[in-house]
Amino acid sequence: MDKVLVYRYFGGLPELVTAYSETVDFWPSVDELLGPDPQTLMAMEPDQQMAEFFKAFMAALRRRPITQEILAWEMIERNELSQRMEDWRIRTALEYFEHLEGLPDHVDLTAIVILMTGAVNYLIGKSRIQNTAGGVDLVSDEGWERVDRGIDLLLRGIFDE
Repeated sequence: MDKVLVYRYFGGLPELVTAYSETVDFWPSVDELLGPDPQTLMAMEPDQQMAEFFKAFMAALRRRPITQEILAWEMIERNELSQRMEDWRIRTALEYFEHLEGLPDHVDLTAIVILMTGAVNYLIGKSRIQNTAGGVDLVSDEGWERVDRGIDLLLRGIFDE
C-alpha cells in the first residue's frame, strides 16, 4: 500500500492502526464473546459468566495469528500505536462486562480480569513458540480443553464466599 493512500484514506499511520484495531479481524466483537445465545449466558452464575468470557476470549485469540503477533510485540514495545490498540481492547471488554449480572461485591473484578487476561495472553503467546506449557499440550484441542476446565475451577473458587 502506498503511503499516500494511508494519508488519504486514514489521515496517517495512527488512524490506520485505530481503524484496524476496531475490526473483527484484529479483535473479537462483544457479540462474538457473548456467543450464539447471550440469554443463556446471562442466566448463568457470575463465575460461569466470567469463565465463558475467558474461554471465548482465548478461542478468539487462537483464531487470530496476526493479533497474537501484535500482542507479543506489545509486550516488548509500548508506543502510540500499541496504546491505540489497547484502548479498543479495553472498550470491548468493558462493553462485554456491562452485560454481566449478579457479580458479588466481594470480588475485585478489575484485578480478576487483568490476572486472567495476563494468563490467557501468556498461554497464547507461549503456544506460538512451544507446543506445551507445564505439560499441557498447546497444540491439541484436548490441551486447550484442559485449560478451559482450569478456568472454570479458578473462577468458581474466586467467586465462592
